[in-house]
Amino acid sequence: MHQTARLLGVLIIPTMIAFAQNPTGSGIISGTVVDEAGRPVPGARLSYNKHAEYEPDSRGRRRVKDLGFSGAITAGADGSFTLAGLPAGTYGVCAIPAGTTQLGSCEWDPVSSTALAPGQSVQNVTRIIHDGTLLTIRVADPGGKVVLPDARGIVAVRERRFFVGVSSDSGLYRRADLLSNTPTEHIFQLKIPRRRTVRLFIDSDLTVTDGSGRPVETNRRSTLQVSPDGAGQVTLNLRLN
Repeated sequence: MHQTARLLGVLIIPTMIAFAQNPTGSGIISGTVVDEAGRPVPGARLSYNKHAEYEPDSRGRRRVKDLGFSGAITAGADGSFTLAGLPAGTYGVCAIPAGTTQLGSCEWDPVSSTALAPGQSVQNVTRIIHDGTLLTIRVADPGGKVVLPDARGIVAVRERRFFVGVSSDSGLYRRADLLSNTPTEHIFQLKIPRRRTVRLFIDSDLTVTDGSGRPVETNRRSTLQVSPDGAGQVTLNLRLN
């Protein structure tokens, strides 16, 4: 999830510079931001970016033809949005929720691209904002086996690494952030869609069991499912043996 957040930050922060570099165009992308029930979400934030374009140089090496640009707008009271004056190219458009308990369209759904021909109008683009569930993963480590990454993200003893996240049915992976840490317990958190079922994914060579003492698969998408069933918070207990 934090990777997607960083991506969204890149899309929004350079908006003023992006507009200065944005060549005049006549293309349009329009659509609506909705919630999971299909109801319009008023006043949602939309971030968009034109993908960079490349071409081969005289030696056949790829070079940048167009750096692209990015920007952001606010949807209307009926959830509708219109991006006008766009040059031809391929665009990514993400809906960003106003509430902290929600998930943006690009935080969970695969980021779809919209191809725009010169002067083309692409309509009925839909972006979905999801209600979120805060998933807390408590990992008991009585033997102090886990070696966590340092400030540079490097694990000194790779065989004792422990990363945990979830995977969707579509194969999308989101890693949990470390919330707190003691020699015998590690607590991770991430936000997942409130009305979807996901599966745990643990990157570790250590032996892991669930709260009932059953083994949990590692280094692949496990059979352990997390189903919020509409709850705002869910806690999952794991143990290292």
